[in-house]
Amino acid sequence: MTLYGVFKKWSRTSLVLRILVGLITGACLGLIVPQWKGIDILGVVFVSALKAIAPVVWALLSV
Repeated sequence: MTLYGVFKKWSRTSLVLRILVGLITGACLGLIVPQWKGIDILGVVFVSALKAIAPVVWALLSV
């Protein structure tokens, strides 16, 4: 499978599944290689993006 195929399949995946994959991947990387400084930056970006999208998803689900 090409990189384009992987990206296409990933973009068709539900948002909830993507968030779960991100949480699990981040937790595993944080436990396995805590000395990598890039993981901290990715974690901050992920949590910020999650906080940004949560009100939108909440508004859409409550309608």
